[in-house]
Amino acid sequence: MPTLKIERLAHGGEGIGFDADGRATFVPRTVPGDIVEVEVLKQKKRWAKAKVLSIVTPSPMRIESTCDGFSQGCGGCQFWNISYADELKLKSDAALETLKRISKREIPTPKVIAANATEGYRCRVTAQQQNGVVGFYKHASHELVSPESCPVLIPTLSDYVLKAGNSGLCEIDMNGNLACEDEPGPMTVDVPGLGSVEVPSGLFRQANMSMNATLVDTAASLLPGGESLLELYCGYGNFTFSCAEKYASILAVEGSREAIATANTLNPHEHVSFRAERIDKSTEILATHILLDPPRAGAKEVMQTIEDSDANLVVYVSCEVSALARDLGLLDAAWNIDSVTFVDMFPRTAHLEAVVRITR
Repeated sequence: MPTLKIERLAHGGEGIGFDADGRATFVPRTVPGDIVEVEVLKQKKRWAKAKVLSIVTPSPMRIESTCDGFSQGCGGCQFWNISYADELKLKSDAALETLKRISKREIPTPKVIAANATEGYRCRVTAQQQNGVVGFYKHASHELVSPESCPVLIPTLSDYVLKAGNSGLCEIDMNGNLACEDEPGPMTVDVPGLGSVEVPSGLFRQANMSMNATLVDTAASLLPGGESLLELYCGYGNFTFSCAEKYASILAVEGSREAIATANTLNPHEHVSFRAERIDKSTEILATHILLDPPRAGAKEVMQTIEDSDANLVVYVSCEVSALARDLGLLDAAWNIDSVTFVDMFPRTAHLEAVVRITR
């Protein structure tokens, strides 16, 4: 079996080593500096996928996992085998490399905002159930892992899932109320610019309640204010209300009718309006400033419309830097990337939120 030295980390958390032919080989659950024996699972001309058979020489940065689920192979997290400081450096470097490589744009040095806690932060999770056992899938598998607890979940939510046996989308609110798909209920959440409000369970919201205000403040600080703002993929207004005092008029658009119904219920401002409609190339753009926070797939369907509009400033919030990089590459050279901020909303995982300001 081939032996590889892991040279660096890819966006997504896999280690990268190079075989005898110079082929980049992606190996999950490895750390830069590891020397590992691997089994090649898939091979192409320029890259390969492999799994670890044994660690021949561990990296100096490798540590023992304190998460039982990770030790069993749970695919939810990638970084219980290194310190948080090493994790943040490795995944922000990988995210920056991905932005540069895919967008083919000049990317300024990012600001990196660390998480305020690495455990007990997550307020939402999707759990699986097989033959009456509740747990989480292993990496790239439908094989179930059922640990006694999940350290990234708020402890009460961990017990609700793994001890009480609730599955599907499960969540907890700021008051400790619990809900799942079989037991829906109102969730009390903090919406920046509004304060504590009730929203229906099941609506998309950020999984890290304690870092959400940091994310929203980061994006809002990049918007100078003015006559009008168009917000795309607004949800129920997580970013919207923090911008209300900056703009004379805000139109916030979202594809989910339930989210827009909730936003309209919450909205105290006459100059802020919400609209439920599909966001695509037919979306009308009249504002000169745009804020967008698309799902993981990105905003490819509306980038040409932004390009053709009179907009001159965009703040793009992304949970998937490869989609963000693709979308930035779709804009012409008149657009300048002013700033990039990585906000770690998901410690112990390979994910980062990116907030980018672009102008022309």
